[in-house]
Amino acid sequence: MSQSPAAELRLPVMAGFFVELRRRNVIRVGVAYGIVGWVLTEIASVIFEAFAFPPWAIQLFISFILLGLPMALIFAWAFEMTPEGLKREKEVDRSQSITPQTGRKLDFIIIGLLVVALGYFVATHDWRGESATDVTASADSGRQSIAVLPFTNRSPDPDNAFFADGVHDDLLTHLSAIAALKVISRTSVLQYRDTTKTIPVIADELGVATVLEGAVQRAGDSVRVNVQLIDADSDEHLWAQTFDRELSAANIFAIQSEIAQSIASALQTALTPAEQEKLATAPTNSLEAYDAYLIGRQRLATRNVSNLEAAAEYFKKALEADPDFALALIGLTDSYFLQTSYGNFPTADYHAIAEPSIARALNIDNSLAEAYASLGALRQDQLRVEESEAAYKRALELNPNYTQVYHWYGNLLADLGRYDEVLFMRQKAIELDPFSPLMRNMYAEGFVRSGDFGEGIAQHKKALEIDPEFQGSLRRIAWIYDLAYGQFDEAIRWSKRSYELDPDSALTMVTIGFGYLNLLDDAAAEEWIERAIERAPDNSFSYLGGSFLARFRGDLEAVSAHSARLLELRPRTGMALRYFRDRDIENGDFALARERYAAAFPELFQDDAPDVHSGNYGEAIDLYPVLVATGETELAEHLIDKSLAYMKEKIRGGIYGFRTYDVTAHALLGDTRQALSLLQQATDEGVISGWWYWDRDPDLASLHDEPEFKAILADIEARITKQRANLQAMEASGQVAAP
Repeated sequence: MSQSPAAELRLPVMAGFFVELRRRNVIRVGVAYGIVGWVLTEIASVIFEAFAFPPWAIQLFISFILLGLPMALIFAWAFEMTPEGLKREKEVDRSQSITPQTGRKLDFIIIGLLVVALGYFVATHDWRGESATDVTASADSGRQSIAVLPFTNRSPDPDNAFFADGVHDDLLTHLSAIAALKVISRTSVLQYRDTTKTIPVIADELGVATVLEGAVQRAGDSVRVNVQLIDADSDEHLWAQTFDRELSAANIFAIQSEIAQSIASALQTALTPAEQEKLATAPTNSLEAYDAYLIGRQRLATRNVSNLEAAAEYFKKALEADPDFALALIGLTDSYFLQTSYGNFPTADYHAIAEPSIARALNIDNSLAEAYASLGALRQDQLRVEESEAAYKRALELNPNYTQVYHWYGNLLADLGRYDEVLFMRQKAIELDPFSPLMRNMYAEGFVRSGDFGEGIAQHKKALEIDPEFQGSLRRIAWIYDLAYGQFDEAIRWSKRSYELDPDSALTMVTIGFGYLNLLDDAAAEEWIERAIERAPDNSFSYLGGSFLARFRGDLEAVSAHSARLLELRPRTGMALRYFRDRDIENGDFALARERYAAAFPELFQDDAPDVHSGNYGEAIDLYPVLVATGETELAEHLIDKSLAYMKEKIRGGIYGFRTYDVTAHALLGDTRQALSLLQQATDEGVISGWWYWDRDPDLASLHDEPEFKAILADIEARITKQRANLQAMEASGQVAAP
């Protein structure tokens, strides 16, 4: 078919236009501008998110980039680069034009920009698969936001306040399971109970667009729930309703489900079929089980030892009323998990209970985010890292508003050295629960893990501004003063404030005991450590304290007893293994020492590639004299080299630091000068906790007679003398309780 004359006329005209575009390098300029714009947009999105810029900021930035494109193309068409500088294209003699040379330069520039863009893509892409950031970032895009204020108790019986709190708490759980909603956590909204602040002010403080108010009235066999959803900008009602029902567990959950679905509808949020099914399912039909569960969960949130123990009893009561109450199974598991560190519950017993309980809960409801979070914590405690991470990711997929997961998952990522993702997790937790002292506490720990102890203390103090009685931050500040700064008087002061608020915490008692040991006051240390053993005979920290006290006093029989008990409770406790190692070496039984380490840390003896990581680098160093004696010098040197390489990437001070293990490594290798230099560096930084043992430590035997070593100890003793005097002055003035 032949073309029309008009079409035939247009073809050469269009062809000539494109030829001219290429000649004037307009296309090349457009390509270069597009690459630069993309890279700048990617970088800006990261910076804007890091500084918490509002979403419209990046949108405005992209708009400016897009507006610049036609301007760049027009400029390239109208102007030309010449040896005399920039000129209008029509003023340039075609025979003198250098556009071909300019074009070649632009080609090189484009290639360079493509290399930069590809490098940026490779550097920022997570080649391991979906990262922790991916899971939550995808869940956050375009989400509506809501804060549910504490429900007012309008029941005649004031004791029913717990019921109103429970209905409020469960409604939060229902809403949190809707992925399209950003829901502020319970801890942060509780501060607005009986508040006089306006809705717009509250919404601004919490960073949400809508606020839900409600009231609960429970009387006899009936319950009434009033709710109203308010738009924060206009301060106008979007939706309101009153629910009058016969009091039963089924009706309570039905009300919560209806409220959640009505809120989703009012906010034009579509529910997935899985979310609809979840909202329609009642976790229990027993009102007795529900009541006990509500109280247990409220006790669990405090992290106070006596409340953790009480929470376990309430969850047991809930399970007696309904053995198939999956959430109560998880509540009981979590209460035991927290007691292994905060209180007095054996780790082995926790593992034995948690394994079948979590499996049963998931069998009842395999979409329970709480169960996957608990599974992640269990696997993390068992050092099954990949399984732990998979469980945490699944929990976030099911409930991107579950702040507990950001807390626990962040701890796992920190152990793996993925600090950028740790900070993201902490920031997400703060965003969802901005006034939670626990989340602020964990945000502070992100700085501590990176070695920024000053900012760590500042963030812990912000947690204490939120809740002056939050003992978790008090104790962690004490750890910084002890393990990072070597200021044991301050460590004791902060620890005792924590103890006053939670007198059942073995961890706090032992922390105080360590402080007194470092000040050479073993009588005061004994008081606190023996108190911990008496109060928490199944807590590993109690026996860690006991073993240190016995070492201080040279009571080898007591060291042996405490170390044996430690290994019963936690078989991978390095300090306990080290005591038995020293005893075995003294007896010439190197094979037995090797056998102990091989049983506790089999990954250090793998034929293909011994695995040295955050949980065993110290033991890899401790093994050196044993392996040399058994003729395995190559393995000994490999492990110590891997450990030294690991420590180069980590911080020295604090609870997460390697402290003086590099000194030990070089002393064992016979590198006395380097060992002394590193020891001086450690003491200059304030890393001196446990200093009283250095001149008895067989691993440091090569340093003991060195003048520099003796001078270092003398300098520390002078500091200790001043600290003891300062502590005595604080005790005399009442700033610190006397021992």
